[in-house]
Amino acid sequence: MFAEGAFLNGIRRLSGEFVVLAVDVGSFTSDFAILEFNTKDFEDRPRIAEHSEPLGIDQLDREITALLSPEKAAILQAINLMNFERFKEIVYGKKKACVVKGIKIGNGEEGKQIRDCIAEFGHRIVQSLDKFLNSHRFGHIDEIILTGGGNMIRQIRSTLRNHLQASGGNGQALVHAYWSPSES
Repeated sequence: MFAEGAFLNGIRRLSGEFVVLAVDVGSFTSDFAILEFNTKDFEDRPRIAEHSEPLGIDQLDREITALLSPEKAAILQAINLMNFERFKEIVYGKKKACVVKGIKIGNGEEGKQIRDCIAEFGHRIVQSLDKFLNSHRFGHIDEIILTGGGNMIRQIRSTLRNHLQASGGNGQALVHAYWSPSES
């Protein structure tokens, strides 16, 4: 579910009792985990809660493809993975139109629909995260780690970051979060 390195990077800075929340927006699922443990007393068993929601970037890709005309959808479905990732980097990440096989995709009203779809997808992840946090009450959250390819999409990462900052981890104290190498 989670790469070991994501947890280790977040917890290296802490000592004593602490709680880490990890949000991994992956290809096929969004995975949430909370790990609470004490680095000074390894006899204490860690408290772990995790949940996997069938809501991943593959779903977002299908929803965006469904917004397009049949001609544009067929073009996207026919390109190789490397070109599709390039398309996503430009259209999802940079919020710009992209020319694929001579056809411009993601400009004007179509671009707005794509951005709205990404925003709505981000809000669905937030709703799933809130359900998870509400069902697993922890006194505080010391660290938040956003990981997975979906968090590389700025709009999704911003939606999660803004929600977690505004809610303080859904009513729980938020001490610090790691968003990406370029953000603190």
